[in-house]
Amino acid sequence: MNRDGFAGIVRSPDSSDKNTLYNVPISLVNRVSELIKEVERDVPEMQVDIEMNSLEDAFIKIAERDILEEAKENKKLAQA
Repeated sequence: MNRDGFAGIVRSPDSSDKNTLYNVPISLVNRVSELIKEVERDVPEMQVDIEMNSLEDAFIKIAERDILEEAKENKKLAQA
């Protein structure tokens, strides 16, 4: 989401045609109600669900990033 005033709040790559997910940094959690009002203007019939990422979610994201970085490094080494 690149709306003015919501820098740092981004659409999640896990969004789909039927569900739009936004990642909100904990530092901006106090802006969630403003975000909901802003989105409701565009989609008045929307349903809002709020959930916090679990520690497991955080570990999975870190592991995925590490795996991608390792794969890139291995590819570079294989080309050398």
